[in-house]
Amino acid sequence: MKPMKIRDLKPSQPLSGIKFKFPADGQIYHWVSQWSHGVWARKKEHDKEIYPLQCMDFQQVLDWEVVP
Repeated sequence: MKPMKIRDLKPSQPLSGIKFKFPADGQIYHWVSQWSHGVWARKKEHDKEIYPLQCMDFQQVLDWEVVP
């Protein structure tokens, strides 16, 4: 079974809280919000610290793997 990507989610599904693998470091994060060049994310769902995960083109985010 191939891994689900962000692009495979229903368009109506909110991204906030989605667990995903960031390809640059292979770590699992929880989606908080996004901007034109990346995503703000937490390492654990209720962490206070938020990390900026950058990409050159926001379209790259669509290929990030969703983690169940």
